[in-house]
Amino acid sequence: MINSVNKKLVLIRPDKIAEKAGEDGKILKAEETKQREQRSQNRGVVVLVGEECGWAKKDDYLSFYRGAGTDIPEDGETLIIIHEDHCLAKIIKSEKK
Repeated sequence: MINSVNKKLVLIRPDKIAEKAGEDGKILKAEETKQREQRSQNRGVVVLVGEECGWAKKDDYLSFYRGAGTDIPEDGETLIIIHEDHCLAKIIKSEKK
């Protein structure tokens, strides 16, 4: 498991791509479509931050510039490592009452 990142880098777990099923319960998306959606994904939860990060914090939900990130395969999932300056916005999820 990754336990540290350099200075101003942020490690992000991107949101999962939603699966859609047809009436017969079979998945409708082709593998190529799922891969394209994963590459365009630009939101996720911060897993780890570098020691000089001032803006991004662990467990923040962020939007980020996807083209600037690098995929890191880890424990069966793909995380994204990105410089803090390429994080675009913190997103506050509203809680329904």
